[in-house]
This record gives sequence, C-alpha cells and structure tokens, in this order.
Amino acid sequence: MAALEGRYVFDLLAETAATLLEGSVAVRTLYSSIYPLVIVDEFQDTNIDQWRAIRALSGASTVICLADPDQRIFGHLPGVDEERLAHAAADLRPARFDLSGDNYRSPDGGLLGYANAVLRCTPFPVPESVRTTRYAQRWGAVSGEVRAHEVVLGLRAHLRARLGREPTLAVLATTKHLVGRLSETISVENITSGRVLEPVEHDLHWDPELAAAAALVVASILEWPALDRQEAIPKTLGAVADFYRTKFTQGTAGARPKIRTLERSLAALADNTVPRSNTARALLDAFDAGLQLSGQPVTDWQDARTRLSGSAELAEVCKQVRLLRLLKATDVLALALTEAWDGTGAYTDAAAAVRRALARDQLAAPEQDTALVSLMNMHRSKGKEFDGVVIVEGDRHSRLLMPDWDAERTRANRRLLRVAITRARHMVVFVRPEDGMLLTGGR
Repeated sequence: MAALEGRYVFDLLAETAATLLEGSVAVRTLYSSIYPLVIVDEFQDTNIDQWRAIRALSGASTVICLADPDQRIFGHLPGVDEERLAHAAADLRPARFDLSGDNYRSPDGGLLGYANAVLRCTPFPVPESVRTTRYAQRWGAVSGEVRAHEVVLGLRAHLRARLGREPTLAVLATTKHLVGRLSETISVENITSGRVLEPVEHDLHWDPELAAAAALVVASILEWPALDRQEAIPKTLGAVADFYRTKFTQGTAGARPKIRTLERSLAALADNTVPRSNTARALLDAFDAGLQLSGQPVTDWQDARTRLSGSAELAEVCKQVRLLRLLKATDVLALALTEAWDGTGAYTDAAAAVRRALARDQLAAPEQDTALVSLMNMHRSKGKEFDGVVIVEGDRHSRLLMPDWDAERTRANRRLLRVAITRARHMVVFVRPEDGMLLTGGR
C-alpha cells in the first residue's frame, strides 16, 4: 500500500501496530521475546494508539515509562491525553521513581529553578544565567529580529570566552513564521548603532512534511510553461489541497474546510465551469499572466513563488515554502531542478524531482554535522540541549504570554517555556518587546 499505491503513511503506523498487538497473542509473544525491555521516553505525550501498543506489550515485556507532566507540550495533537500518566498507573500498576530533583544539564546555574518559577508563575530571583533584552515596537526602532541577531553574536562571544571552545546555540520562538523571519535576518549582514552584525551560519529546523508539501506547489508552477491551462491549474490546485491535507493530519482542524473548498474548485475545473474560490481564481490569473523561466533554478524558484498570492491559502503556502531557504546553486533543490530543466522554457516533471530531492535530503540529514547555531520553534527543541538558548518573542501572534488568553492556553505556553528554558546548559537570553508580560510572579 505504501510503495505501490501511496495509501499508507507513518501516521497510520501506531494504530496498525496497536491493532496487531492487541489482536494476536502470537505477535505479542514474538515481539516480547525479542524486546523483553521496552523504554518509552516522553510518555506524557503519547497518543491513544501509542498507548494501546505499549499496554499490549506490557503483558510480557517489562515497560519503563519516562514522563514529566510539566513537559506535556503536544496536548493539541489528536489522541494526546493529559490523564495518560493516570492511565498508566491504573493499568500497569508500576513501581514509581521521582527523579524531578535530578538536574544534570545545568546543575549550578539556577536555570531549572527559574524555569519552574515561570511554569508556576511564582516569585524567583532572576539568576545570572538568565538575561533579558527589550526592543521597541515603533517605526525606526531596531526590530526584534535584528536585536536577536545582536544577542546571538554577543552570547556566542560570551560563552566562547567562558567555555574555551565554540558553544552550541539555539534560537527559539513560538511560531514557525517568526523562526523563518529570524533565519532570513541573521543570514545577512545587519547594522545597528553603527555596529556591523556579521551573518550567522545556522541550521533551520523546519517542519519537513509541511515545507515539502509547500515546495511541491512551487514545483508544479515551474511546469506551467510546458502545460496548457486545463492541465496546469488542476495540478497546482491539487498540490495546494495536498498541503492542507498535510496540515489536517498534523492536527490543524481549520484545514478541513479549506480542503473542501479546494476540492470543489477542482470539480468545477473538471466540469469546465468557473471555480468560486479565491485560490483557484488567483492561480488562473497568474497562469494567464504568463511565466518566463530562465533555467536558473534559484531565480526561477523565487519567480514561481511570487505566484503564491491573491488568497489566504496561497499566502500560507508561500510562508511555509520560504523556510526551505533555496539560496545557492549547490542546494539539493537547485541541483534537482537543474537536472529537470528542459533546455527551453520549463522544468519537466519538477514536482517529482523536488519530491525525490527532499526525500534524499531527509535521509542524509542524520549524517550531516550539527551546526553551532540552530533555529527552531520551541516545540521542536524538546529533547535537545545547547550551551546557550535565545528565546525570541515577536508581535501579538508570536507572544510568549498574553493576559487575554484562557487558562489552558496560558498553562500550555508556560509548560512550553519551561521546556525552552531548560534546553540550556549555561545561559538563556530573552529578546522581548517592551510591553512583554511578566514571566514569573515577582520579576
């Protein structure tokens, strides 16, 4: 089903495995004989199907669940239940061990105590290992992204002198959109207060599935010059629908009505009627305006990307695809597109070439050296550690905390902040707007 029909994906694995393990004594016996000990990390974030598989194996295997309820940050995903630890206690009746007092990552810097104070909104003296720099949100002031660039360079120099080696740094934010803006900012030279801020080499940790789905939309546009209108637009519109199907499988409930609208537009095109959606009309107008390609992959990619405008759906795809950072001819996508260029005016089967290139890049990623500076959203920092962490707060849509949030959203973001702070071994620096809400009860 996966290889020949494309109808089986990773998200179905836990459900299928759980059903097999629950339904077959022979399968359970086989697996428990091979895996007599099963260690489940981040148990507090397991979904219902993962929990079913664990529970089935616990009949004959020894199961060790490692869990921290204060690090439950994936409660927004389907099947993740805040009562999962209670389920384990009732069903498995385990021996319990409290390791919450152990801290091997940053034992002397006061970071864990400060993170716990942020979690519970209690007073706590700000340790030397936590710093905050503010920026003004007014015209002409230094932006938060440039201020973060300044902080990254300063923190790197400080930790280099303190540790006697090149430190590892993470730049974290609440939203992927802000992470993308930060990446674009620190990739180039900036000037503030007469000081030149040199570009910072870094890894951008993006959502591979969603960014890949967005890339396939752009790739389909690169095929337009070789296709007629009746073939080109349904192909691109179908790629946009696939992008929102990917969002839906990741738990974005708002993606469902967009998928329905796009499917109705595809049906209208098939019936030779005019689709009603802004996305379909914008793509039709962009196709009719013409697309002249040069055979230079970077330039052509950027040109095709500009066609992603005219609707909220296309703007969201464009925002995601920018995270791919197709910047130089040696990038995997540029190489793949060079090979797909037909020599005259279009890229032959560009979508398939891009899909293969991204798949190869993902498989090779574990073999690549880790950059000294990594950019990611706070959710993706889970399970990682760095010498220093920069936590950047942006505008209203990427705030750390807001007074008008409901209680559950506030608790969720405080748990997320605790995770982000405790990624650091030595120092955390916050980059926040002047009106940023207090993080602890007293400071």
